[in-house]
Amino acid sequence: MNIQQYKFGNGVRLTLVLWRLVIPAGMIFATLAVFGQVPLPPSSQSKGKPPTGKPASGGPSTGSFTLHVPALSPSFGNFGEAYRLILPYGTATQPTRNLKRSERTMLAIGFAEEAEGLRAAGSAEALRASLAKYGEALKLWRAAGEASQIARTLNQMAELTDALGDRRQAIGYYKESLPHWRNAGDRKSEAESLNHLGRLSEALGDRRAAQTYFNQARLLVQTAGLLRPISLASSATSSGGNSGTAANNPILAANRGSAVSLYNLGKVYEEQGQAQPALENYLQALTLWRADDDALGQASALNTIGNLLAKARQWDEAYKACEQALPFWRKAEDRRGEAVTLSNLAFISDALRQPERTTEYLNQALALWRELKDLRGEAATLNDLANLYARQGRNEEAVKLYQAALPLCRASGDKRGEALTLNSLVTFYLSTGDKPQALEVLQQVLTLRRELGEPRNQAITLGNLGFVYQSMGDTANALASYEQSLPLSRAVGDRAREASTLMALGELQAARKYSKAALELLNQALSIWRELKDREREAYTLSQLAINFAALGELTKAREHQRQAFSLQPWPLNLPALTLRAAAVNRQ
Repeated sequence: MNIQQYKFGNGVRLTLVLWRLVIPAGMIFATLAVFGQVPLPPSSQSKGKPPTGKPASGGPSTGSFTLHVPALSPSFGNFGEAYRLILPYGTATQPTRNLKRSERTMLAIGFAEEAEGLRAAGSAEALRASLAKYGEALKLWRAAGEASQIARTLNQMAELTDALGDRRQAIGYYKESLPHWRNAGDRKSEAESLNHLGRLSEALGDRRAAQTYFNQARLLVQTAGLLRPISLASSATSSGGNSGTAANNPILAANRGSAVSLYNLGKVYEEQGQAQPALENYLQALTLWRADDDALGQASALNTIGNLLAKARQWDEAYKACEQALPFWRKAEDRRGEAVTLSNLAFISDALRQPERTTEYLNQALALWRELKDLRGEAATLNDLANLYARQGRNEEAVKLYQAALPLCRASGDKRGEALTLNSLVTFYLSTGDKPQALEVLQQVLTLRRELGEPRNQAITLGNLGFVYQSMGDTANALASYEQSLPLSRAVGDRAREASTLMALGELQAARKYSKAALELLNQALSIWRELKDREREAYTLSQLAINFAALGELTKAREHQRQAFSLQPWPLNLPALTLRAAAVNRQ
């Protein structure tokens, strides 16, 4: 886009806006229609190709691989960031305080255009530069009084800060967007912002706030149809299905809009951990998208259903759902969606113990991420391949892939991905007995976790440091690590980790012959295991208590705790150690 101004002698000023198209015209108009900027031209209804979607990062993790799920965005379907407006480059440099509203709008679009270009580069430096450009656009949208554009820009800034690891700042931007979505009357986008607030709050360990946000989002989705005519019209051109029908057929249009709402509601239920209602909503959305021959909708629903079934460990059904999604991504010409589902199929195949098929899917996904120049997707897939090779004993190949993934994570500003890759290297170093190298890498992980503001993961990393120090006989550093981990676990309400850390501290104190201190710590852990109804760990803790009572010469208590541990069988008790310690006490 170029803005050219001409002044004439009579004071008349002419502003020309020249657009340099970088994507097919039909696609431009369809994308603009999503945001309500221009009416959808008839030609785009038949010729427009659907833009590709980008998967949400991070996703739930199980085993060696990460499941990826496209998230819904303020535009139809929100199968990713490609649904945002991508414009050609243009820069506005003139002062803005005396500009007319239309001029502010054009300048804001110019800044947004630059921001999108920088964002597409993917590096951390580019993401920070993109954030600054969005900030300039935000000032102009505020001056123009455009509520929906203010909210949309705030959401884009939130996504960038989240990607850069600053979750608290991301929460601030999402919160700020809420009143603007309300002023714009966009309840669907308001619900999505609330959903993001719930997700981020949960990641930071604030479960009460997360539940509040999720409940608000669900209420909005349930009480409002969330159907906007512009979304229905635009989805007709971006679905890969019957292009011209929905615009002329109100029943099909209503079906398509209802499918989006059902999918959104399913996502809210899923993020709240309510799998059954989530699945029911996804299946209803899939039925409507099938009736309308909507390829993109069917692909997204099938992939998400596969993800949900995989989390429930229903592997065969999960595989079938994801396998059915592939031809629909290809029909919609959505390469990102295809790469996402290939990654999921690899994850499921690994769970089904099919290494050859797992490798095949991962290599297909890797080729697509490279084709798309998606550094994060490429790094994640290299990690997955490395994890697979490591389990197969192909250690040298695994390490090479981990080391290849690290610079990609750093270049894209993916600190979480970097931390996960480093953690995998720690596992490798420990398996080869290189504990000093494992400690060095764990310290790097801890630094990243602190920069990301992730108390739960900090607690885990400190616990891992304690374990390595303990295995090396460095009791002082092991104690210091566990003692730092304990309050973090308590702060985020991770009761199981709190109990495990108390047990580790108890065992260290017992090794130092501080049996009374060990008893106090182990009793605290025992209370938590009973609260969590974890009979196996309860039994193990009782056995440790028995050992410490025996060491103190309190044999009656030792036998009572041993009897309780036996009653919670099956669990392997350390009976030889107990017998030896009791005998030693008797000799004294």
